Amino acid sequence: MDSNQVHQFYKSHNHLIDRLNSFDLEVSRELLYIVDTKSNKNLPIFYPNQRDITFDNKDELKTVLSGAFKKNLEPLQTDENIKNIFQIHFWIYDPESSLVFIIIAEKLEQKGLFAKITGKIDCEITMYVYSKENNTLVSSNENDPRFNRLIIQNLFKEAEDLFYSDNEYKKVESILVHCLEMAPNDVKVLTLIARCKLFLSEFESAEDIFKKTTEIAPNDAKTWLGLATAQMEIFKINPRKEHFIYVESSEQNVDQGLAVDPKNTELINLKGGINMVNQDYQKAEETFKLALEINPKDFNSQKNLGLSLMTQNKFEESKHCFLKGLEMRPKDETLAFRLIQSHFELDETEIAINLMEEWKVKAHQIDWLEELEMSYLTEVPEELLKENLEDNNQ
Repeated sequence: MDSNQVHQFYKSHNHLIDRLNSFDLEVSRELLYIVDTKSNKNLPIFYPNQRDITFDNKDELKTVLSGAFKKNLEPLQTDENIKNIFQIHFWIYDPESSLVFIIIAEKLEQKGLFAKITGKIDCEITMYVYSKENNTLVSSNENDPRFNRLIIQNLFKEAEDLFYSDNEYKKVESILVHCLEMAPNDVKVLTLIARCKLFLSEFESAEDIFKKTTEIAPNDAKTWLGLATAQMEIFKINPRKEHFIYVESSEQNVDQGLAVDPKNTELINLKGGINMVNQDYQKAEETFKLALEINPKDFNSQKNLGLSLMTQNKFEESKHCFLKGLEMRPKDETLAFRLIQSHFELDETEIAINLMEEWKVKAHQIDWLEELEMSYLTEVPEELLKENLEDNNQ
């Protein structure tokens, strides 16, 4: 079984979990899927002649389910590849504590939280872990700290996949909250929750969580980056003078992070952004150049340097920055906007117009093209110019 098959194997359990969300005995009529480790195809757990069977009690259902699961999962018992991939021994099925029994007990007797079942499913699949000390297979149970670590590991992986693939930030939070019940100070879990808060625009909540991570792991530069980012976002949504304290706090936390990791380009870019807010554009330029010295291929550093140059009317230099950025990300419309803007400011109107025509064909959004046209190509009527001049004189 290769890593792709293993991934599909785990994904198949998500389908099972979804079905169990509203579990009753009628779930026996549904098709639950598991990966066939030999053919890499999804096979129904219930065979056709079982779909219409009526089960009057959970014991009868457990028996049928247990047999179906065992038949499909048996190949894992001797598959060395899957053991190597996860660095643990997959040993399926102690009849008295089967996966199915745990699922039914949890759902019908309403014991525990639903998300805990996710961990238990994977825990049953990996119900024996390899002990290097005595070279024996040791059964894991709820009192074994390895059990909780495994639950957290699997829940975190599921949450991380949702975070990056589906952007379901509320769902990610709902999964991770159960990790915190078992490990309240897990920095990875706290950080991912705080990042969800950032994407949900709950910046003050994100700040509180990131503060906690800096207390738990002060030598982790990412915790300081998260805290500083949250504070800058709080300022951006309400940039009044009295909120400038957030900018000052953010800068202090960036410095704390850089003391831990001086070459962290994300922190350096944030430092440059703070320089921009402080209107110290020359300092911002120097800061972004430092980030590019550390990593010449960093897209954000290239883009930010170009913006800092534009604020100083250094359009020839900004133009070259945006060109380099577009070499890294040819479809980035924000960079295209700034590049064309730089051409206009340099009176390179023909080049700018030609670029606009090119982007009209491939751009996903055209509002920025309309903005450029309005700003640089639309002639203002002479009467309106006179009115504005008179208003200004008054």
